[in-house]
Amino acid sequence: MPIEIPVGNQPQSVTLKLPPIPLRHGFTVCLRFAVRLHTQRPAGWNHYLALQLNGTFVDVTDEKHRPRLLNHSMFFTTTLPTERRVAYFSNRFGVPALEVFFMPDFNSVDERVQTEREEGGWYLLDVDDLIHSDAPNVLVLTNLALRHYWRRQPPPNLRMVIDYLEVGYVPITDVQVLRQRWFIKRHPLMGWSISSQNVAVTILNGGGMQVRVGDEFYFVESSFSFTNGDSIGFNKLTCTDSPDGEPSWRVRKCKRIEPNQLEFEMHGSVWVLRRCIEVSSKRITIRDTIVNKTDDVIGIIIQHRIIAREYPTAYRLNGLTDIAHLSRRFPENPTVMIAQQHSALGMVLEDNAMRVHHGSSLDANSVCVRDENFGLPPRASHTIVWALYPVTEEMVNKLRARVPDGTLSSRWYYAFISTVRCDWNVNFTVLGPFEFIDARAYQTDADVKKLQALLMRKRIKIFALVPWFEYYSSADMTREEYKRIMRNAMRIIKSVQPDALCIACLETNLTPVPVEFFKGTLPENLPYGRAGHTYSFGKPPGVYGLTAPSAATKLLENSPWRNSVMRGPDGNFLLDTWYVHNYGGKALNLMVYPALDNYWHQQMLDKIRFVLDDVGMDGCYIDQFSMAYGYRDRFTYDRWDGCTVDVDENTGKVIRKYAELAIISAPARKQWVQEILQRGKIVVANSMPAVMELQSLPIFRFMETQGYDPMRDPPGRFVMVKGHLASPIGLGYQWGYQLPGAPWVGKPKGARFFMRTVIAHLRYGLLYYYYGASFPASGEYGGEYGPLKHMFPLTPVELGEGYIIGEERIITCVSGEFVWSGNRAPTIRCFDERGREREPRVNVKRIGEAYHVTIRLKDWWEVAVLE
Repeated sequence: MPIEIPVGNQPQSVTLKLPPIPLRHGFTVCLRFAVRLHTQRPAGWNHYLALQLNGTFVDVTDEKHRPRLLNHSMFFTTTLPTERRVAYFSNRFGVPALEVFFMPDFNSVDERVQTEREEGGWYLLDVDDLIHSDAPNVLVLTNLALRHYWRRQPPPNLRMVIDYLEVGYVPITDVQVLRQRWFIKRHPLMGWSISSQNVAVTILNGGGMQVRVGDEFYFVESSFSFTNGDSIGFNKLTCTDSPDGEPSWRVRKCKRIEPNQLEFEMHGSVWVLRRCIEVSSKRITIRDTIVNKTDDVIGIIIQHRIIAREYPTAYRLNGLTDIAHLSRRFPENPTVMIAQQHSALGMVLEDNAMRVHHGSSLDANSVCVRDENFGLPPRASHTIVWALYPVTEEMVNKLRARVPDGTLSSRWYYAFISTVRCDWNVNFTVLGPFEFIDARAYQTDADVKKLQALLMRKRIKIFALVPWFEYYSSADMTREEYKRIMRNAMRIIKSVQPDALCIACLETNLTPVPVEFFKGTLPENLPYGRAGHTYSFGKPPGVYGLTAPSAATKLLENSPWRNSVMRGPDGNFLLDTWYVHNYGGKALNLMVYPALDNYWHQQMLDKIRFVLDDVGMDGCYIDQFSMAYGYRDRFTYDRWDGCTVDVDENTGKVIRKYAELAIISAPARKQWVQEILQRGKIVVANSMPAVMELQSLPIFRFMETQGYDPMRDPPGRFVMVKGHLASPIGLGYQWGYQLPGAPWVGKPKGARFFMRTVIAHLRYGLLYYYYGASFPASGEYGGEYGPLKHMFPLTPVELGEGYIIGEERIITCVSGEFVWSGNRAPTIRCFDERGREREPRVNVKRIGEAYHVTIRLKDWWEVAVLE
């Protein structure tokens, strides 16, 4: 009898009770079933099935870090450019979720799926470590698909169907055979070697790198594609005795340049690779210079893989653990890491092109990064810089926090990240708290008491004052009117708090223009605004990244905006008709990007100079600053950045050239920042750095983090790992945001909700900026903002799972022992689940030149600050 789970407003679950399942020698307990989201025809896929067995979510790997999934690899491939590889396991609502295909039966897989089609909707999972042999078993099946994904009108009879569900025994030998299909076997070989302290790098005859960390070996292999007529081939640098590729592909001219540097060449038919490897005490730097020997633009699919000798004891893909593949989504954290028993090896990308292009994946005993979009101009060269970071037990033991066993597996990763942060020079002092404040609320002396009451409870250092400047909420406001409002607000704010920093709000990639600008080239029913509203122009809902009609594009081509507006693949300009609800149908936004030679860059410099010099503000907040997330506002097709192409995966030929906006806008955006910093002002920016030019600049950068349920234990959202290599800040939960399906929707959020959002950020080692949080001091939802009053300033020293250590203070939401350096014992404050200060439960000992502070908290519910 099939199990059918409806699509609801909240995740829907079915609970099955199973008898005890005795363990049998020589056998593994496995779970087998078929699942689909029932549709009339094959119609896609998504991560909609969560499995919970005896209270534990079934995730990517078992307790020995071996893949659970036995009848599939870690991911499948598709024909979609934005989803070339799709992991079977991913994360949804903070829990591991399994891929579900939309289809009318269990075998009719969407034709866009290219690999493993024969398995259809069938899954075979190793659950041996989760089964109770002497007590009943409870299996919970949860459908994570929600009605609002289909605008609350899902297709008729849409439901999740699970059938043929069995729990049974599979011979261990069969399980091993299934797993070995994806396991890569390598063993140490002799070659050209260089070393430093406990790390040795050996270049093998196959061109790969053998890395010894202490007594453990890692094998680093690379591959570079080439086109061979109408087919694609790969030249590989392998950790074997012989290279794998074209006849000319072999190690040449391998020589030691310095005691700690090796260099060699390998020749393909259309390009040459020159690799230089430098080993230091902290890192192994690789510089791959690729030279195009032809008169054509060539596309090269590039892959780097770290292979462990056994299944990993821990791994990270772009900072995440509960996924098996990420595609072109995390340039802010361009890292992978794999650990063995006594060491780990991390990889970080330092080349802009590969950084913004790359995806990452886990395969049994290896992690890899892959760039499927690299292009090289005729007769040109490009040097790709990347680095390997050995992590030893000694490095882990030097971390200044000892936290519960549940977080120990993350210590390899955070030791790796701490070293990269030092090398990238991103440990600058972060100021706060930060909050968006409406300047119009503080215009006269009568508003002083209102502000005093606010700041009595909610400490704020950085006031991001709205209305926005010449965008969104002030499109029709004159500069003189804006200046008057801001100067009045700054006078009131600084009369109450003299050290306040009042900053202007600017937008990176949207600028309003009147509808009349288009001279009738836009249809009257153009998608516009928000559902449920009426406007003098257009028809809701609007679209972010709407393709302009050809007539409107021609008009823009004859305007100063012609070199500044993003273009789609068809050559037409892109418009924003979503963030327009304040315009009332009178205006819409052009989607723009800066470059040193374009109109928008000069316009933005003029805006910055006006708010700083004429208005006298203390800095700027710049929204959507990285230009490296999403797809509608990430590319432009009217110019080429010299490195981004689409490559035909069958022939290896270049299909199309275009530009990553993060790359071509970097020099202009850097100039904006320098324009502000050279005046002694501050910069706050939304989104984390994605290119090296902006990585180390002292900008207070955060990412928006809402979209999770903070009442889930422990709380958090996977995007928070984007903050690990920059200023570690998250913009807190937008107070008006309602997460579809969450049990608290429609209720006041309150102090407990606020504290859990603070803790969600600390789970990833991040600080917290306000995003409109507001609740009473007393009553059912009452409490205080306690931890935020003692969070800043902070100069990062060490990030960890559940804590952050700074020069000025340590902040934690987990119990543990923390090392406090200095001549005086720290002041210790503890805050309960409502943000109210309580008596700390601590033990402080002076050991050598430091204080060792043991703190006991209600983990993931309370916060302690040492300062």
